[in-house]
Parts: sequence; C-alpha cells; structure tokens
Amino acid sequence: MKKTKVLAVAVASIGAMTLATTSVLAADSSYNTDADIILRDMGPGDEENPLIDPNDKDKEETVFPGDPGNEVHPNGPLVIDYISRYHFGEVPMSGNNKTYNANLDKLKDTPTSPTFDVPNFIQVTDNRGTNAGWTLGVRMSQEFTTASGVKLDNTSITFKNTEMFKRSSNESNAPSVFSAGKQVTVSLANTGFTTIGAAKGTGDEGVGSWAVTHGHVVGDTAANAAESVQLFVPGKSKKIKGEAYTAKVEWLLTDEPGAATP
Repeated sequence: MKKTKVLAVAVASIGAMTLATTSVLAADSSYNTDADIILRDMGPGDEENPLIDPNDKDKEETVFPGDPGNEVHPNGPLVIDYISRYHFGEVPMSGNNKTYNANLDKLKDTPTSPTFDVPNFIQVTDNRGTNAGWTLGVRMSQEFTTASGVKLDNTSITFKNTEMFKRSSNESNAPSVFSAGKQVTVSLANTGFTTIGAAKGTGDEGVGSWAVTHGHVVGDTAANAAESVQLFVPGKSKKIKGEAYTAKVEWLLTDEPGAATP
C-alpha cells in the first residue's frame, strides 16, 4: 500500500494568506537484520533445572528440598536432578513378616518457608536437544546394614503407583515406555536394573523435566503416596534392637532409548 504524506506549503500575498497542499508518495523500504545464537550443553554455573512440585502442575516457580539430605545434582545434558530419601522411621520389631511404609517426602516454596508433604519422587531432565530418548532404571545396591556391619537379610523395597508428572508449561509428550501405576520391587536378589520408565526417542517424548512419582498426596484416594514406597522385612530375619539400618537404592539414567513397555 502506498503511503501518502501531506506537505503544508505557505504562500505569501498582499492582503490575504492561502494554504495549498500537495500529495507526495513515499517509497516503501525494508531491511533484514541478523539474529544469532550458539547452543551448548548445560553445566556448572548455569541456572539449575527448576525442581517440580508433584502436587501442583501449574506451579512454575522452583521449589526446594525439605529434607536437607536429599540428593540434588548439578546441571548437565541428561541428568537426575533429585532423588527422595526413603525414611521408614522407628518401628517395632516382629517375628512375623512385616511391611513398613516410607514417610512422605517434603518440599518448601522458599528456602526458609514451612515444609509440605509430597510423594517420594525422582526428577529427570533431558536438555540435550536431540530428543533421542532415555531409560530410567532402579536396583538395590546395598541391603539394610548397621554401622557395625550387621545385615538385615532378605529385605526388599517396592515402589507402587508410579506416574510421570510434568509442569503444564512442558509441552513435550510423556515417555511412552511406561505403565501408569507400575509396581517394581528391588532387592539384592535382583542384581540388574529394573526399568521404571523410558522415552523411545521418537517425536518430543520425555524432553524437559519430569517427576517420576510414587502415588499422590493431593486429591488422591486410590494411589495413596503414604503407602506407595514399602519395605518388606521377613519375620525370620535376625534383628538388632536400637541400631539404625541403612540401604542403598541406585537409580540409573542412560541415553539408551526405550524399546518396549517395561
């Protein structure tokens, strides 16, 4: 479209002043300017991946661990950002088989604010930009043992009601190698890693940050988070009163894309 500019020209005369106008057409013009960026892998010193609140998918602000011992890992292309610790508390010994529930995890909205309950969870983030997929597996790498080396034999931990949770703003698709409500039991008898979930490396599935949760805390009746991480202790296993037992649960995130439903 032509742009018309109106120029006002003053004409002087004796006894009267008149105003004349004339139309002038301005030529269109356009210019290109360059924009550039170089992308690199995330690393130390970069902004950390925001920790997800598994209770609120619409919360964009990062949250903070309420348990100072929980694992928070530095940035990278493909990383585990966070792992809950599984506290089973102080419980009565029994000569019968017993199952104990892990305490809920706790987060905070700010470093100094009160804590609130959330399901136990693991957060993974894929920042690689390749959309090439990944696999998350778990195993028990050390059975429950006291500081003096006494073992609590034949124990196992079961993870139940597993779900993949993301923020609303994450528009990528959920990892497809995953069964909602999946249940996995780990013990020293199972030496390999059991797959919890995986992204196939097709489309955009599994990109960005994902919380792998065990149960719900908010609005849940069927998959209660308070009963979604359970420790089984055989009645026949020898037990020592008053000593703390500690086990190691190892999580492995690899860049191998998932191949089949676990």
